[in-house]
Amino acid sequence: MEGNPGRAPRLVGVVVNCLDLTIRKSPGNEAEVTGHLSVLTEVLVDMDKSTEDFYRVLARNGIAGFCPKKYVAIRR
Repeated sequence: MEGNPGRAPRLVGVVVNCLDLTIRKSPGNEAEVTGHLSVLTEVLVDMDKSTEDFYRVLARNGIAGFCPKKYVAIRR
């Protein structure tokens, strides 16, 4: 089996429960804004960099940062 031992996989998620999701530079609601994503935008979720309450996400348009977990549904 290939991959990086000890590293969590990147998962695919989709923006839900909001029309315009704010993406921030670091976890937290007061952190600098790096961009916005629309509902149903697909993102890669980096579980290694995610926290208890925030996912670290990367969108195809290059927007990357953190958002509350309640706004991203992980596709299985």
